[in-house]
Amino acid sequence: MPNWRSELDRETETLDVINLSQDLIAVTADELHLALRRLYRLLHSSPSPGLCRRLVSPILLDLWALSIWPAAQPTTKENYGDLAYPILKMYIKISSPRNISDAIIRDLLYIGDSAENQLLWKFHQTAGGEIDIVVSRTPEVPPQVGVDWSIAEVRAKALARLLVETCTPEDISVVFGKLFETWVSSKVIQPTPEVIVKSEEYESSKDPTNGLVGMMVLRQLMEQATDKLVSKVDQLLGLVCQVLDANTRQPQEEEVMSVTLSILSQVVLDPNFQRKTVQPRVLELIEEALARISNEGSEELSRTARNLYFLLKNRDELEEAPDVTLPTDKQVEDRKTLKLAMSYITDADSPPPVKSEGLDLISGLIVTNSPALDIPAVLVLLSSLLNDVDDFINLRVIKMYVQLANKHPKTVCREILDHYLDPGERSSTDTRLKFGEALVQVVERLGAVFAGEVAIQVSETLLSIAGRRGYRPRTMARQEREERMRQRKNKEAEDAWGGDVPDMSDDITEEERANSEILARILEGWESKRGSEDVRMRASALSIFSSALESNIAGIGPTLVSAAIDLCINVLALESELEKGILRRAAIIVVLEFVRALDNARQHKMRLGFGLTEESRKDILRTLQYIESTDNDALVQQHSRDVIESLENWQIRSLLPEAARMESGLERLVGLKVDPNRGQIGNAGGTPSRRPKIEEVE
Repeated sequence: MPNWRSELDRETETLDVINLSQDLIAVTADELHLALRRLYRLLHSSPSPGLCRRLVSPILLDLWALSIWPAAQPTTKENYGDLAYPILKMYIKISSPRNISDAIIRDLLYIGDSAENQLLWKFHQTAGGEIDIVVSRTPEVPPQVGVDWSIAEVRAKALARLLVETCTPEDISVVFGKLFETWVSSKVIQPTPEVIVKSEEYESSKDPTNGLVGMMVLRQLMEQATDKLVSKVDQLLGLVCQVLDANTRQPQEEEVMSVTLSILSQVVLDPNFQRKTVQPRVLELIEEALARISNEGSEELSRTARNLYFLLKNRDELEEAPDVTLPTDKQVEDRKTLKLAMSYITDADSPPPVKSEGLDLISGLIVTNSPALDIPAVLVLLSSLLNDVDDFINLRVIKMYVQLANKHPKTVCREILDHYLDPGERSSTDTRLKFGEALVQVVERLGAVFAGEVAIQVSETLLSIAGRRGYRPRTMARQEREERMRQRKNKEAEDAWGGDVPDMSDDITEEERANSEILARILEGWESKRGSEDVRMRASALSIFSSALESNIAGIGPTLVSAAIDLCINVLALESELEKGILRRAAIIVVLEFVRALDNARQHKMRLGFGLTEESRKDILRTLQYIESTDNDALVQQHSRDVIESLENWQIRSLLPEAARMESGLERLVGLKVDPNRGQIGNAGGTPSRRPKIEEVE
């Protein structure tokens, strides 16, 4: 809220004479425009729906007033309406439209904050078409007290248009049904009792202004959203039955009956309506009421009721629809939710919070294992979204991959691998690395389930990427074109200078220049000029394979594990270039995870069907000792020392007899007769309790 006191003090200090006939400007038009622009950019740059809800909820009515403010000048709509209206639509899509519509209808004529039937501040339009926030120096009543019905009609039409553009047919049907129920409850005439008891302090709890405003919105929805009002057939038929039942006991106003029959005709004429979906009692009541109105009502009502009666009687015969099994309510709701989510995500104009809300809706369907989901279509959608530059969206997509992998591991892994391998060379390295992140999380989530065909397919793909013989002809052609273009530009620059191009960069030290050259060499070396696989992709594939070894080495099998270890040893021995340091680091981690997996299997007494022979251990140890002393990457050297230590410890544990291994705590030491359990004293429950015991041993 604006700081009124500081603004008044500022005006008092700057002016010798205060004109009390003019309103006090609390927030200037420029400040208001700046605030709207900042809010618009903030919400469109952050994909978090929660942030949008927190920021917009307190200023919902303010945005409503600014979004439909009359545009006296073109700049009015550009500076205020064009900023407030998209924010309002975004908020409605990710929130509950029913509650929002109720709040706006209660304050449809809102122009500022009020308390105790007095305006505290209001939006004010200047002669130049700008909008500022002012505080009136004289008491002023809010517009709800003295309603201008022409303005109310314009705003009701604008609200109906906003709901039609933003809400789903189900939400519009619910809002319409609630407005119709409220209007009917105020218009239906009940039978007059013989004795009427009135309270001496009777006060009507219903505001007639809200009822008239609701009726305006109701009529506008009937005009603008005729095809969207019958999504909730049961709700509308229930309201229609209330009116028809009341008309049976006491004749109602013609306006009420006309609106009721109009709604009933929309329900009956809907292509999806079928008699057998309506409860027999409700159908019987409607037919009896229509027959009575056709004989006793006015000419127009009688004709409408008669037509509806015959149409309702012969509805199924006219359709001649085959007798098929109808979907359940849950299936219908899931299909509508999926359709809404797809529209949120695929719409080009959807801001990031709305796309995120669409992902939330699909995620909910995945968790409930809804049959409405088309898994291949959802995977294609997720794959297209993973190209998004927003990390928030990418993380949500990866999470949904993991959720789908719980039910469909083969399909999910196949989809991810296809984009990770990228045989058609359509994706960039950054995009492929994102699919690698999704793959490693899926593998970790599968855990012991990562076995069989899935494990073989994933492992073979990873090893083919990590191998040295990968060939990508399109990538090589692109690199050659870029190289020729670079050489041509350098030649043109040299011709223009008449020799070598002088170095125009800032003066740097020799050490900084050397470091820059090293970094440039590393970055250039990651993309091989021979068309082979990118070094970053090879390192990523080995890193994912190490996670697979940790998850379930038994599921991968001895053939692929052996091939992976041989590949890593060859990488360490043959690819010693400076730019391939990240590849050697990943290769050593694979060897380390292999040793850890073997040790873990031994501790848990798992039979893998393969192991590490003494000859293989010595070969690996010899290679690592050489790398530890000669490699040009300090981190590779440190990893080598760690693996060497792990191999030595693994050898020592493998030589100990089974009885000498420590499973939990100190059980027995070879060559010493130490029994830690000796000297235990039983407790009241009969179980022995440990006591510390010191025993001297020579």
